[in-house]
Amino acid sequence: MKTFIEKNQTAVKAVILFVFIILNTLIWLFASQVDLLSVHWTTRLVVLVISEFLWSASLLLFIIHYDPRINLLLNVIPVVLALITLFPILLAILFAILGITNIIVMIPKFKLENYYGLVCFSFLNSIAPVISFCYLDNQYLESSVLVNVGILFCLYCLFFVPFFHHRLESKLNFIFILIFAGFLLANFSIVKCIILIALVLISYGIQIFSEKETPENCLLSFIIIGLAAFI
Repeated sequence: MKTFIEKNQTAVKAVILFVFIILNTLIWLFASQVDLLSVHWTTRLVVLVISEFLWSASLLLFIIHYDPRINLLLNVIPVVLALITLFPILLAILFAILGITNIIVMIPKFKLENYYGLVCFSFLNSIAPVISFCYLDNQYLESSVLVNVGILFCLYCLFFVPFFHHRLESKLNFIFILIFAGFLLANFSIVKCIILIALVLISYGIQIFSEKETPENCLLSFIIIGLAAFI
């Protein structure tokens, strides 16, 4: 098995990257609290899901430090599609702001590899995909969906740290854990809250004390906890 993986590293990496795109998109869809099996798939919703796949791919390119020009294309297409299919103007503007943010965080000239960049990146990648799907499907936003946005924002802030600040052990991350706990208590049962907070603390504890604060470990934790929170 090990020999097979070694001989097919490129294919294995491609599969892993594709799986990340699928799972990250599913986290956004689950957070929007839309029943994917019974939803009425309008043209706008289909376009939005395509846009979310493109945004997930953009996140992936940011993670692996790929060519920013490809990232530019991935973030321009959703804006163009939104304009062509006559999305509400506020959503089209939100798409544009998200695209600009995803692009500039990759450009060293803007010096956004810090907590300011992390917060901006996390906020826009949490709010735009989630509220867009919920609004287009229901024509209104439920308070529980807004709380889900807060939960997702905290997860991005907690587990995308290696791409901005490089260290998990900081006072600001402790604050994000407390905020995360507050959002959980507003939306979920006590048992689920305890489980999700425990998963975050276990992930942080293992990585910090074993000195294995790696992007791969953080991304795996993000996916597991994100799916556990919203499924």
